[in-house]
Amino acid sequence: MGVYVKQIPGSANHDLFYTDLAVKEAFNKYVKGFVSRYKNEPTIVAWELANEPRCKGSTGNWSGTCLTTTITEWATEMSAYIKSIDSNHLVAIGDEGFYNQPNGPNYPYQGGEGIDFNADLKIPSIDFGTFHAYPGSWAQSGNATLWGVQWIKDHAASQKAANNPVIIEEFGVTSDKVASITQAGSYVSTGQTWDDGYTVFPNTTEYKLQAQHAAALKARG
Repeated sequence: MGVYVKQIPGSANHDLFYTDLAVKEAFNKYVKGFVSRYKNEPTIVAWELANEPRCKGSTGNWSGTCLTTTITEWATEMSAYIKSIDSNHLVAIGDEGFYNQPNGPNYPYQGGEGIDFNADLKIPSIDFGTFHAYPGSWAQSGNATLWGVQWIKDHAASQKAANNPVIIEEFGVTSDKVASITQAGSYVSTGQTWDDGYTVFPNTTEYKLQAQHAAALKARG
């Protein structure tokens, strides 16, 4: 997104990606070429419009005029455009699932990033909702587990109210402990040991839960 607004209108304001006509036209051309190529590909489950769209992006630069309706309108337009090209695949936004409650309990609920999960879930051309859960990264310094459980319950309630499926795509809390086996690849790879704090290790509760879920899906055929 940043490349589009930098190269076309010559701006650092991230939110122009959603409103600048020249940027939108350029992105539509890219989407048309990509989606047209793979519209009959059976190994693709769905198209997502972006990864974690926000008014300010990751740089914090914006025009100051981006609202939750800005991204909702963009998502409505783009999802319908993709559907007009490809009727074979599902379409989702790929957002973090932030709510638009100005008086909400904390930052992910208060609409500051330009996402209104409940409004977006009602877009006719959006087939399912997406949300992420990173309590630490979102400055939730209390009990991460309790906060995460409530976050999931709230999105389950949104799913029921909109009668539209919802998927949690990303989640995690950081850890200051690293399994030594993860260091082994450093000597035969690039020398880089990946440790962003969200690694899932064998014999942990999360690892076992994922294995059980995978086995259940495999058993369904």
